[in-house]
Amino acid sequence: MKFGQRLKEIRLSRNLTMTDVEARAGLKVGNISRIEKGTQWVSEDSLHAIARALDVPVATLFTEENSNSTSGYITFQRLNVQASAGAGSEPVEYPDVLQEIRVLESWARQTLGVVDPSRIKIITCKGDSMTPTVRPGDIVFVDISVRHFQAEGIYVLAWQNQLLLKRLNALFDGRLAIQSDNETNYKTEYVKAEQSDQLTICGKVLGWWTLRKSGM
Repeated sequence: MKFGQRLKEIRLSRNLTMTDVEARAGLKVGNISRIEKGTQWVSEDSLHAIARALDVPVATLFTEENSNSTSGYITFQRLNVQASAGAGSEPVEYPDVLQEIRVLESWARQTLGVVDPSRIKIITCKGDSMTPTVRPGDIVFVDISVRHFQAEGIYVLAWQNQLLLKRLNALFDGRLAIQSDNETNYKTEYVKAEQSDQLTICGKVLGWWTLRKSGM
């Protein structure tokens, strides 16, 4: 399958119009149309912009889907995002997709309770404020459909222009506590009710993978 055909196939599978891709990628509809028809060359910058607009890794634009080889598996996207379990990382509005990770569907449903895999994104933990629970470098599974506080748990959130991976807890006085499991080195922050519009919940953590070296 040619690149333009693959691009159109992915765009239609996501129910996106060329106008949608134009808004997300910053490319003109006419250019997108010619790329899909194979009559226009694609620069590297445009290639990455299109991949971000379609929410896929660049490699996916050159790979045909083979449903037979993925039976019994579901695919999660790993984003080029590091949520800080520490002082904070700068939020990224439209992160690149680094890779697609396939896991057993039975494992995902049993361990993560996944019904719709498109809701789940994979990011990397940065910093030590959530140790010993979530460690630096851990691969974190985040349900991005959760955009409001539900109950006590670990969330990815944007607070004071920083992207954080922290525990959220509701207090009786109406405040939200942004807590670190590493309480020795990190203090709890509090979000007052009148500050709630400054807090953006980006998703709730469902689980994480920790890789430890032998002998540790």
